Amino acid sequence: MSSGGGLYVDVQPTGKKVWRMQYRLGGRGSKKERVTLGECPAHTLGQARLWREQCRAMIAHGQFPAAARQAERESRSAHAADSVAAFANLWYSDIVSRTNSEPRNIRRVLDKDVLPAIGDKPVAEVTIPDILAITDAVKARGADQMALQTRNVIKRLYAYAIARGKTRFNPAAAIEARIIATARSRDVALSRAEIGQLLRGIYQSSIRRPYKLALHLLVLCMVRKGELIGARWEEIDFDKAEYRTQRREMLQWWADLVDAQIEERRKVVIGRFRKAFQAA
Repeated sequence: MSSGGGLYVDVQPTGKKVWRMQYRLGGRGSKKERVTLGECPAHTLGQARLWREQCRAMIAHGQFPAAARQAERESRSAHAADSVAAFANLWYSDIVSRTNSEPRNIRRVLDKDVLPAIGDKPVAEVTIPDILAITDAVKARGADQMALQTRNVIKRLYAYAIARGKTRFNPAAAIEARIIATARSRDVALSRAEIGQLLRGIYQSSIRRPYKLALHLLVLCMVRKGELIGARWEEIDFDKAEYRTQRREMLQWWADLVDAQIEERRKVVIGRFRKAFQAA
């Protein structure tokens, strides 16, 4: 189906309809050339006619519309390859996944806050205001420390980009940490309400039940994570529902600190913990 001036709709055997234009660059005796706009009706008749006139203007100046179209596609492809999203995926697979103990935390920062904001931009075109816009959005959620961590992730990403010759400037490193947030001590005592909120969050999460119970046990026993992970089976008496670390000072600390109410709750959780692992 022709629309005049070389523009027509090519109906393929599959039923797919594509806008194309046929032209000669050197007059009647020259070879016919063909260039494709895209699918119909994704591109309307009005858009196709405007594209035809742009092609005719190029032909009048001795340019090949097909070559220009190919150059445009290659430019878009090169742009995508140099984008923050493409390079972040390379950094994650080459560095983060192999060297970081918790790579999922960095993947979550990238997917949630970084890539939606600057993923389509070329690595070398990201500016300091771009980074501040990301951290400000995170802070607006009331997560100042998360904003600082997000800046640190971007800083590490750009350190690798500089090493790979993608850019010469690290926009995240140019922002002092104190501008975003002040690092707080982790030695904070939780209130009763905060402990309740923590436990509710644990049990409402999608993690496996044994992990939920293990986190609950951490709260009740008040031992370090590594200590509970490294606990030996002989330290746990399932019949008495007791967990007693071999460290003598910890035993004394536990005896001085734990009251009868927590002790009773601990027994319940240990019992559930045993059933969960038996079921798993």
